[in-house]
Amino acid sequence: MEGSTANFTATLSNPSQYDVTLDVTTSDNTAQVGADYLAQTSVGYTIPIGSTTITIPITTIDNNVYEISETYNVLMSNVSIGSPTPENHNHY
Repeated sequence: MEGSTANFTATLSNPSQYDVTLDVTTSDNTAQVGADYLAQTSVGYTIPIGSTTITIPITTIDNNVYEISETYNVLMSNVSIGSPTPENHNHY
């Protein structure tokens, strides 16, 4: 629904021992950036250690125009698993 937030979920099949980072970029399909939704360009998100999901919010714009359903693309890229740091590495 226009004028609200569309929430997308990024999901891992199993929890990671380290943070997992990814970038999100939106692009037009039938919806147009600025008229129907607010763009995200390489916005960084992190799935924290031990978690399997994060929510990616995309803000939609109510342009007060009756339209059929419109779509846009959400691309996840640069997915990376972190490495041990003093905070998440056990020392024996």
